[in-house]
Amino acid sequence: MNANGSNAPALDQFGYGEVDLLEGPMRQQFDANHAFFLGMNEDMLLKPFRERAGQPAPGEDMGGWYDNSMDFYPHGSFHGFVPGHSLGQYLSGLARAYSVTGSKPTQGKVRRLVRAFAPTDTAKFYDGYHLPAHT
Repeated sequence: MNANGSNAPALDQFGYGEVDLLEGPMRQQFDANHAFFLGMNEDMLLKPFRERAGQPAPGEDMGGWYDNSMDFYPHGSFHGFVPGHSLGQYLSGLARAYSVTGSKPTQGKVRRLVRAFAPTDTAKFYDGYHLPAHT
């Protein structure tokens, strides 16, 4: 029992759609991040996964740590350090933005990315991968 004599929890989690961000710095940051994630190139996001699954991988590399490159290991460069490492964070941000805004373009992007990622989810991803627990 809580302090009010009820079995209901004193605190309860609420959904992202139940919060309104008013005009101000936090809303500006949310809008900027949402627009940035929505504008990210889907082929670039999926490229390291497609390459490591032996599938066609159109588009340019994302660059830096994200690329599927063996430059990092054992050559000492940070290029290709953790291929595809932040895809889940981008998807999570997009899914949360959809929950807040109900934006159909955001919902569509999440669906396309998840559907396109699914066939790349193979054990081959970790062949020669130096940090198999990270991604």
